Amino acid sequence: MAQDTKEIKETEERNELWFLDSGCSNHMIGNKSWLFDYDDTFKDSVKLGDDSKMAVVGK
Repeated sequence: MAQDTKEIKETEERNELWFLDSGCSNHMIGNKSWLFDYDDTFKDSVKLGDDSKMAVVGK
């Protein structure tokens, strides 16, 4: 399955930028204030469609 990443909403603040990924196995959000039961001890990385990696902090 091809992984296509598409920007669907852009605002002046980067933390409100949303991406759709047709091959995603996890859902991510850039604003932790929108979460409940947030655990900031979780650390990992995620591989993006262009093979770059991004740090993951919290779940």
